[in-house]
Amino acid sequence: MPRDTTRNELVDPSRLAKIRESMGEERTNALLVMFRNELHRRLAAITRASAAGAYRDLAREAQALAGDARAIGLDTLAERALSAERSVIPNPIDQNRCAQSRRPMDMMRQG
Repeated sequence: MPRDTTRNELVDPSRLAKIRESMGEERTNALLVMFRNELHRRLAAITRASAAGAYRDLAREAQALAGDARAIGLDTLAERALSAERSVIPNPIDQNRCAQSRRPMDMMRQG
């Protein structure tokens, strides 16, 4: 059962503090702005790929999003992105898992 994730649970404050300590406030803020912009681009690409049935592209974007999110302490978002990626990677038993599962964007939103 998906659990409700509050805003505070999305960020690992200790990881973000370490980033701030090593990079400084200004560079950390710039990194977060860059991540936000990239997040919007990747979510749009994932949405387009899902609508077009381009599941390899979707998986690639979701995996990249997961890595970016984990690097700045957004572990919940990273796990949701990896879940979306796994939902579209075919396995030998079922070559069309995505058609039978929740839509990948829904998985990222709901967990």
